[in-house]
Amino acid sequence: MIKTNTDLVAALQNVASKYKTVYMWGVFGSPVTEAIIAAKVKQYPSWYTAAIQSSLRALIGKGYFAFDCVNLIKGLLWDWNGDASKSNGGAAYNTNGVPDTNADGMIALCKDVSTDFSKIVVGEAVWLAGHIGIYIGGGKAIECTPSWSNCVQTTAVANIGTISGLNARAWTKHGKLPYITYENSATTSTPTQAQTQTPAPSTQGDIVAISVKHAAEIIYANEGNYGSVNKNDNGALSIGKVQWHGSRALSLMQTIVKANLAQAQTLLGATLYNEILNAKSDAWNARVVTADEAAKISSLLTTTAGKSAQDALANSDITTYVNKGMSYGLKDCGALIYFADGVNQYGTNSALWKTISESALKATGDVTAMFNATKAQTQNYLDRREKVYKAVLALNLVSITQDTRTANEITVDNAIADGVLTDRLHWLGVLSGTIKPVPEYIKIALDRYHAKML
Repeated sequence: MIKTNTDLVAALQNVASKYKTVYMWGVFGSPVTEAIIAAKVKQYPSWYTAAIQSSLRALIGKGYFAFDCVNLIKGLLWDWNGDASKSNGGAAYNTNGVPDTNADGMIALCKDVSTDFSKIVVGEAVWLAGHIGIYIGGGKAIECTPSWSNCVQTTAVANIGTISGLNARAWTKHGKLPYITYENSATTSTPTQAQTQTPAPSTQGDIVAISVKHAAEIIYANEGNYGSVNKNDNGALSIGKVQWHGSRALSLMQTIVKANLAQAQTLLGATLYNEILNAKSDAWNARVVTADEAAKISSLLTTTAGKSAQDALANSDITTYVNKGMSYGLKDCGALIYFADGVNQYGTNSALWKTISESALKATGDVTAMFNATKAQTQNYLDRREKVYKAVLALNLVSITQDTRTANEITVDNAIADGVLTDRLHWLGVLSGTIKPVPEYIKIALDRYHAKML
């Protein structure tokens, strides 16, 4: 049983380093099976798209355990032990005084909550809207997220500093979990020498990660694959799965070359190798390549280092696109996915796409409003815009702007989905009959909860 912050960090590190894991919304440590996939598809149909279901089914029988962000923490506190013979990996639901709550609920239950990350203590929860992880010391956190590796993973706490080789996330708050004892509470977040002090842009929780995931799928389908090389794309080279152009293509190639100098020299030959390695950032803004050079560059791009560098850069770029859309006021996932594909073509700071977003927000702010606003603003690339629009619709994402439920029904359904309905009823005293009259949304809750459990 986990009793201290040290215990919790050790358990998290054990999961991250010794177990094969995958992100599944609403799961607290279950082995990946057809039964758990089917149950969660029924519970959260808008999140478990056909593509996600397919990727999860490919993991069946391969020793994977599934968590989401808050359920990683709850699962361990509920005594998860990696027992593949148990439905939840050995975790016992709602035990050890740890309630079933969501990420936002968990930070609300924490003590000494603060936005000052210079005083964070090992084992504290780190939080941003809709997402949560645990600080493990040395400027690092462990979190389960569909971003990056789509699993339980170690990341840099960008509020403290970035760390070479780790993805970074900026959090909003941190606080002490009330279920464990904090030993050595003076331990803080002093950065290591490997860290820089440049904070990364803040994200808005895993809703951003979900938008990034689907945007990435659509952008990759429109642009290319790992080995794609466009020898002359409007006067300069474009390469890779997102077709990075000109100076950005050069920067990507330099990253790959530096990852394995000997391999790169063999693949590129001495002349091209030296040119790429030593070129200044703007030197390839008007550089086109020959067919022979394109073949060599393609071989570099498809190495393990090449794929890894592309994955990291693509995730960074697309996350930036989604955050830019949110900064304009877009909140609908479909609209954000559509926006991301557009600015991938036009540039993150495109004035056109800012205007399209502002126009869409005057209507419903969803992907249909974005598509209509696009057609009103430009006739360029409309075939691609329509293709993306249809692809987003095919995802069947639930849009708040299109939700036909009443406000009370939304409150209740969110509570049911979060797994906190019973706790809320107890808190209000409804189950013991101490509150009269019973609030209208609680009456609806009881009816809808009963119906959903049948």
